[in-house]
Amino acid sequence: MELHVVGLTSTGMLFHTIRDVNRPLPLWDPWEDIIAGGAGNAGSPFLSIDCAAVDNQAGVRELHVCGVTADGRLLHTIRFGPGNWQAWGDAGGLGLADYDIERVGVAGINGELHVCVSAIQKPTGGGETRPAIIWDLWHAIRFSNPLSWQSFNNVNQTSARHPNFRLPWGEIGCANVNGLLHVCAIGSDPGRPLWHTIRFPNDWQLFQDVKPTQSNNPGYSHWIGIAGIGGSLHLCLITDGGDLWHTIRIDDTHWQPFFGNVRLVVEPSRPPTFRTVSCASVDGDLHVCAVADAGSILHTIRFSNPPDWQRPFGDLTAVVGALGINPGGFLQVSVAGL
Repeated sequence: MELHVVGLTSTGMLFHTIRDVNRPLPLWDPWEDIIAGGAGNAGSPFLSIDCAAVDNQAGVRELHVCGVTADGRLLHTIRFGPGNWQAWGDAGGLGLADYDIERVGVAGINGELHVCVSAIQKPTGGGETRPAIIWDLWHAIRFSNPLSWQSFNNVNQTSARHPNFRLPWGEIGCANVNGLLHVCAIGSDPGRPLWHTIRFPNDWQLFQDVKPTQSNNPGYSHWIGIAGIGGSLHLCLITDGGDLWHTIRIDDTHWQPFFGNVRLVVEPSRPPTFRTVSCASVDGDLHVCAVADAGSILHTIRFSNPPDWQRPFGDLTAVVGALGINPGGFLQVSVAGL
């Protein structure tokens, strides 16, 4: 398998690279400009991105990328092969035409692309202000056989709702665990709970706060990344202090009883300066990419057998930039295993 990395720069541009250990050095491809490479100009800078591997009708895994633009639209593209990108399509018009979209999380499950977004209804009158800042959580599916999009549905109005379901949402993470969609989202409630739910074939699981299941609380979090490996859900989060933490939902009901500080294990001398994080399963191992304050993307691996972290962090931005263009100044990163 390959690790695909999509980076969002401070200027709203998107770049893509691949890590493949089954080929001669270098392991990484040079940065590829997604917009110039065929997806086209979105008409507005991107503010949020996520990507996922999805099997097409022929069983070939393709990279799907969703991005939220500065003018509140949700766009979608596919990387069919080297240098072959589908033009951007507007996915947010499917039930969210009257909403501004803020964050997006995606996952590939059984040949389908599942998309979750946080969105707020646009003002209804000229100059009118919103009555309240309420970012609902919405979900839709892109079916592959036949090819079609399901309209977005409000998850807050399903059985997944929790006591404070009308409060705003922060960052969203989506993952495939044994063929089911797992969703984690940061709440704005006091203490910023870390909510988790599962989409079953006919219903949603009630939202549950992950933090009370842990013996330690790393503090307020502002960014998360999740990935499924076997029957387990791996969760990485960035705290307001800039540190990187990790925990595991081991099976259907049990979480690992503590958050582990990844930075202290992988590179204790590195200051806690992380902004955003994303993670993915590649050949049964967890690959983690995080953006540091300087705008560099750092990379490490949590090996599954035996469980251990690769040390120290690798500077993906410097390594890949040395092979060609070096856009630098990244704000966000998203990764997927193909």
